[in-house]
Amino acid sequence: MTLNRYTIVIIDDSPEDRATYRRYLLGDRRCDYTILEEEYGEQGLQLCERVKPDAVLLDFLLPDIDGLEFLLELQAANLKNCPPVIMLTGQGNEEIAVRALKSGAQDYLVKGRVTSESLGFTVRNVIENVRLRRQLEQSEARFRRLVESNIIGVAIGDLNGQISYANGAFLALVGYKQEELEEGKLNWREITPSEYWPRDEKAIQELNQLGICTPYEKECIGRDGSCLPILVGGASLEEGQETAIAFVMDLSDRKQAELEMRRALEQEKELSELKSRFVAMVSHEFRNPISAILGMVQLLEGYGDRFSESKKQTMLGHIKNAANKMNEIVDDVLAIGQAGMGKLKFEPALLDVEIFCKNLIDKLQLGKNGKHPIHFYYEGTKAAVMDEKLLHHILTNLLINAIKYSDEGSPVDVTASCQPPKINFQIRDRGIGIPQQDWQRLFEPFHRASNVGTRQGTGLGLAIVKQCVDLHGGGIDFDTKVGEGTLFRVTLPCGWEAMN
Repeated sequence: MTLNRYTIVIIDDSPEDRATYRRYLLGDRRCDYTILEEEYGEQGLQLCERVKPDAVLLDFLLPDIDGLEFLLELQAANLKNCPPVIMLTGQGNEEIAVRALKSGAQDYLVKGRVTSESLGFTVRNVIENVRLRRQLEQSEARFRRLVESNIIGVAIGDLNGQISYANGAFLALVGYKQEELEEGKLNWREITPSEYWPRDEKAIQELNQLGICTPYEKECIGRDGSCLPILVGGASLEEGQETAIAFVMDLSDRKQAELEMRRALEQEKELSELKSRFVAMVSHEFRNPISAILGMVQLLEGYGDRFSESKKQTMLGHIKNAANKMNEIVDDVLAIGQAGMGKLKFEPALLDVEIFCKNLIDKLQLGKNGKHPIHFYYEGTKAAVMDEKLLHHILTNLLINAIKYSDEGSPVDVTASCQPPKINFQIRDRGIGIPQQDWQRLFEPFHRASNVGTRQGTGLGLAIVKQCVDLHGGGIDFDTKVGEGTLFRVTLPCGWEAMN
């Protein structure tokens, strides 16, 4: 077994006493002692300075100085790590022993009553006590640095919630001042939302039973009324006393990071769904026009010499229409892609809105859309400052939808009212309407209403409309009823302030 090794300095003017103490200590089988001796106090002080002993046996009566003077000089020379001193006094000098203990001696022994057992026990005891005291001091210093560093919030209070001490980090967290703390205005229960009271009660039970509580998350109410997410851990300070210390960490940054992570995951999920919808849309919407083009080309290649010029022109017209359909799909995909990447720009300029709308409607009615009469009504100022490209996307997609989801021959009404700084557009159809279960996702890319049936479409039109309306700083809403039709309302800024 490895023995504890200690260095002991004996300061006594009696050679016989020094020899006795040496013999006693060297006979102690619990420890391995190195023993050094001095006869005079001043020489003893110098020896202690050189060797830094683990303990000092000091005779109170020395030839040059007494034991109390020795203690004062030893403490002055070793402010932080003064070795423990055992004072040796004569019989009947209890008053001197008391004075020695008050002056800093760790223990005393009465000369003439010292035995090997009492000396060994006393030396071991004072060395162990000093070791424990230094550990405690180091622990307290570390704790003090932790509290004063303000890395985390620290609060001390009773189990009724009254806080008597808090460091700067805790006060900054809850928004209270030191003066308010000193006035007793800071109470744990009062800064806790009521839904967390049961969890606090559970923590108090753990403190009473175990002396510590499991760290848990909760919220606290700041002085400004805001709720902050925190992590709390606690411990009882002294057994039998209803005083506890709480360590509090602000979780705002972590909660924000968790929220951003959830948003990122949701966006990733949405992106994956959009990709799946895009693949399905492209494979479906491109198949028909491609099939039409290939079919017409094969007929022209195989039997073109048999067809009349009129027949050929009709077939070429079908090819052109199919190609235009594909081009529209590509334009929609590019538009929604540009909007998603922030490349769709808002570029307002002076525009004659009435003429713009008439030209757009006339162009739409040149093709198959001409089977639906479009009634256009305009009132107010004709000139406005708007983004022509965005407005084209908005009105074209709304009109195409109104035509697509209405029976052939069913009219579509378009109303525009320009009263700066706003212009209002209304597009009304008498078509199939939109089921209520589709309203929430109506403006999502690739989403189509559940009642469209076999009508072809990309599911991009309304998503493009919403992006363009947002870029224009406007708003869009709708009224609809299944089987009766839909009314879309778009409001956009149109005055010169739109240039800003």
